[in-house]
Amino acid sequence: MAKLKRISEDTFKFHCPACGKEHVIKAGAKYSPPYVWYFNGDINKPTFSPTVMARWGKYADPDWKEPAEPGNWSGKCHFEIRDGKITFLKDSTHSMAEQTIDMPDVVYGSGASAVA
Repeated sequence: MAKLKRISEDTFKFHCPACGKEHVIKAGAKYSPPYVWYFNGDINKPTFSPTVMARWGKYADPDWKEPAEPGNWSGKCHFEIRDGKITFLKDSTHSMAEQTIDMPDVVYGSGASAVA
């Protein structure tokens, strides 16, 4: 089953079980750094290179002010995708840092976090 949803010819998204966000990855030579990732072309067992870092809240904007309500307002999700498995790197701010899991199957929904 597919692990990625193709948004356009060279843009993909997937639901991240670690941070609960949908991450978008742009792969292809037409993008300028830092948006250049290699993609093996297999949406069932994807590989992207190099690693991907998604940031939101204070990690994306140093002027961000955290709301008073509890929530996942700020975070970093740094990961590697190889052969359909996600390895979350140790600088991720969620509890799955330093773990490797199978990518979940595609869940169609809305919302995505920027990847940089």
